[in-house]
Amino acid sequence: MNTNALTHALREEHKTILEIISQIEKHLKNADYKVLQSCSIPQLKEILDRHLEKEDEVLFPMLQRYLGMDKGVVKAMQTEHREIEACFSAISESKSCTSGDSKLALDTKHMIRLLKPHLSKEDNVLFWLAEIKVPEYHYETLTKQMDKIDVKHLPKAKFRR
Repeated sequence: MNTNALTHALREEHKTILEIISQIEKHLKNADYKVLQSCSIPQLKEILDRHLEKEDEVLFPMLQRYLGMDKGVVKAMQTEHREIEACFSAISESKSCTSGDSKLALDTKHMIRLLKPHLSKEDNVLFWLAEIKVPEYHYETLTKQMDKIDVKHLPKAKFRR
């Protein structure tokens, strides 16, 4: 496997995430909060949990070894991952809130505003850096580590690469 194949697989996961976001935006527009809470948001969280684990536990540590002074970009992505995870906590809390639907809508829109540009930065900057900075001989190991994450999430995963 070469570097492009690994980053291609991560980009494909981004496409799936963006498709789910598109569904969520339709549910928000139609004020279909029950479907949003019961299907779309849990589906997004499930895929994102696995995807973020691959990046945080496998790709980012390897990338940091080779970036030198450019390590800040990885730290920024990790910070954004924590912000995205916090959005899911807020969304979960909005279920029990007295102004539930409006809080759910606001929290979900906030998450989307964070997530879309985040995915774009990874696709267009971070993965490109991985392709040029991380030596190709690491990619078999990285792929095996990411496959283990896929297997760990398999019982609940609906999407596999």
